[in-house]
Amino acid sequence: VRCTESVLIGTDPSPIAEAIAYAIEIEADVIAMSIGGAFHSRAISRALKLATAAGIIPVAAAGNCVHRIVAYPARDSSVICVAGVNIDDQPWRGTSIGAPVDVAAPGENLHVARRRPGDQTTDLVEVSQGTSYSAACGAGVAALWVAHWGRDAIREAADAAGLEVVELFRRAVAATARKPADWQAGMGAGIIDAGALLSLPLPTGPGGLAVAESVALSDLDPLSAQFEAVADAAAADPDLRAVSAEAVHLVADAWTRANSLLLPLESPRRPRPSPALAAASVAPVRAALSLSADGPDLAPPLPAQAGRAPYARMLAAAEATGLQSSGAITDSDARDMLRGDTGQQIRARIEDTIDALDSGASDGSADRQAVINNAARVIDRVAEDDLDQLTMDERVTLEAIVRIKDRPAFATRNGNINPADPLRGEWGSFLFELDIVPAFANSVGRIDLAGRQAGTGFVIAPGLIMTNRHVLEGIADQYRGPQGDFWAFSRGDATIDFADRADSGAAIALTEVVMAGPDPIGRFEDLDQLDMAVIRMAAPGPAPLTFARNPAPVTDVMTIGYPATPDELACIDPETGRLSIEIARRMGRVFGTRYGRRYVSPGRINTAIGDVPGDPKSWVFNHDCTTLGGNSGSVVVQLNSDDGVIAVTGLHFSGKPLTANRAHGMDAVDRRIGGINAAITWLGGG
Repeated sequence: VRCTESVLIGTDPSPIAEAIAYAIEIEADVIAMSIGGAFHSRAISRALKLATAAGIIPVAAAGNCVHRIVAYPARDSSVICVAGVNIDDQPWRGTSIGAPVDVAAPGENLHVARRRPGDQTTDLVEVSQGTSYSAACGAGVAALWVAHWGRDAIREAADAAGLEVVELFRRAVAATARKPADWQAGMGAGIIDAGALLSLPLPTGPGGLAVAESVALSDLDPLSAQFEAVADAAAADPDLRAVSAEAVHLVADAWTRANSLLLPLESPRRPRPSPALAAASVAPVRAALSLSADGPDLAPPLPAQAGRAPYARMLAAAEATGLQSSGAITDSDARDMLRGDTGQQIRARIEDTIDALDSGASDGSADRQAVINNAARVIDRVAEDDLDQLTMDERVTLEAIVRIKDRPAFATRNGNINPADPLRGEWGSFLFELDIVPAFANSVGRIDLAGRQAGTGFVIAPGLIMTNRHVLEGIADQYRGPQGDFWAFSRGDATIDFADRADSGAAIALTEVVMAGPDPIGRFEDLDQLDMAVIRMAAPGPAPLTFARNPAPVTDVMTIGYPATPDELACIDPETGRLSIEIARRMGRVFGTRYGRRYVSPGRINTAIGDVPGDPKSWVFNHDCTTLGGNSGSVVVQLNSDDGVIAVTGLHFSGKPLTANRAHGMDAVDRRIGGINAAITWLGGG
C-alpha cells in the first residue's frame, strides 16, 4: 500500500494510520512496515491495536544507523520488531538494537529489485542493506506461518491460549529462533528460523508457549527518558513538533559521544541544530543535551593524551631542525630563553607575520589583532608553565603563535610552497631548499564523492592510491557473502583530483577496492584496527611515491593533504574534555585558511612506534604537524633518518587540535600484515 513518499515518518502520521485501516478492511493477515520515525504516534498506535484485534500480524523495521534507538512503529507493543544481521550471524553494523526488538533477520548484502525514474528495463537488481529488508523477511515468514496452519486454525489456537494472533506469533518466533552462542543483547530472541517455526505445533490451550524473560528497557534504551521529555514537549509545541525527529537525533548523538572514552575520528561530523530547531522552544532538548555555549559536556571526561604539547621548546627553538630544534633543548632551558631575548624576538615575528597576513586577507583582522594583543601575556605564561588558566582568547593565541613560529601549514601552488607565504619562516626555507615538496605533493589528491570532499589519498603504485578505511567507508559500501567480501561504489561517483584546489576538471574515477583493513571503523579511533585502504583508479595517475623502511630515529616529518572544514569532532580540548569548535573557527580566520585545498604541514614525531599508549600492535605513531582539523588519508613523509632516505613513513588517520595526531607507520604495518601491496617500492632500512 503506497501511503508515503519516504521511509521516514514525517510530522503527519495519518496516511500510515489510514493504510493500516485499509489493511484491516481488506482482511489482511500480515502488515509489513519498512518505515519508521522518532516519536510515538497516537493515530498509528490506535490503528495497530485495531489491526491486532482483527487478527493481523504487524511487522516493522527496527531502524537504520541510529544504534540504540528503535524506531516507531517498530517499538510499539503491537508490532513484531525485526533487527538486521549479516552473514556471520552478527548484528548488521547499521541496525538499531534495544529491548523492543523481537527477532533478527538478514539485513546485509541482499539482492533487491530496483526501479528508478527513466529506467528502460524491468529486471534491475542491486545489492543493498538495511532493516527494511529484515522486516520484509520477517513479514514473509509470518505469511508462511499463516499459510501453513491456516487463518482459522491460528485464530482458534490464539483464542484458546488467551492471546492475540500477533502475540502467539511473537512467542512462536522466540521459541524457535536460532540463537548464536555470542548473541548480542538487544537483538531479540535470535535469528528467525522459518523451518523450525513451521515445525512447532500450535498450542492447544493456555501456557503452550512460554514467555521469554524480558530485558529491562533501561538496560538497552538509556535514552528513553530523554526521548519522552522531547516527545512531551513536541506534543505541546507545534514549532518543536516540526523538528522533533532532528531533536531526537541530536540527543542520541550527544549520548553516544558522552559515553565513549575513545577519541572521535575526523570524518563523521557532529550534527548541529538546524535554524528551525534553534529557533524553536527547545528547553527540553537543551536539558537532554546538557547544552552549553560551545557544545555538550563530555562525561566521563576524555582520557589524558600523550601529555601536553612541549610549547616552551616549540616556541624557543631557533631552527626547525638540527641542534637548536625543539627536540634538542630542554624544557627548563626553553623557558629561560622565553623570559629573555627569545621572547622579544617571537613577539616581533608574530607582529610581522600578522601584518603580512592582514595585507592578503579580507576578513579576520579582529582575530589577528587579538593574537598580537595577547602574545606577550601568553608567551610569559608558557615561560612560567602556567597554562591551566588560559582563557579562550589566550588558547587561540597560543595555537596561532605555535603555527607561526614552529608548526606552519603551507598552501601549495603548482605543488610547491609559495616563496612569499607569510608563514614561510625556518620550516618553509628548509623545505624550499630541499626542493622535494612538488615530488610528493603532486601525487597527493583529494577524494570526493559526487563532488563533495571525503578525504585525501596518495599514489603508491601506477593506478593505485592509499587512504584511510574510514574514508573508504564514506564513499563505498562493503558487502559480505558466501564468496567473500566485496565493496561497491554505489553511492555516487567516487573520484580523486591531484590539483592544488582539486579543481582540475580531470578527476580520476575510483573503481575497485584492492585492500582494506579487516575491521569496520566506527566513529571513534581504535588503535588496534588498521585504518587503511588501497583503491584502484581508472588511470595510472601521477608518479607513485616511495616508502621508507624506518631506521631509528625518524623525527622530522611533513604531512600533505586536503583538510576539510573543521567540526566539533575535530576540536576536543584535552584540558577541559569539552568541544571547542571556536578555537578552530578563529584559527581559520587568523590564517585565512581555505579548506578543501592542499596543504603541506611540517612537524615532528613526538611519540614513536611502540610507545603510543593503547597501541597493542605497535603500528601507530603520534606527530605534531598542523592538520587543520582533519587530513584523513594524508601522507606522512620522513625528512630525516639514519640513512638519509626521504620517503613515505606514515598514513595519517586521526588528528585533533591540541591533542595527538595519529598515523600508521608504513614499515610496521607492512611487517605486521605480511605485506601491504607488492607494487610498493621500499627504500632504505633492513
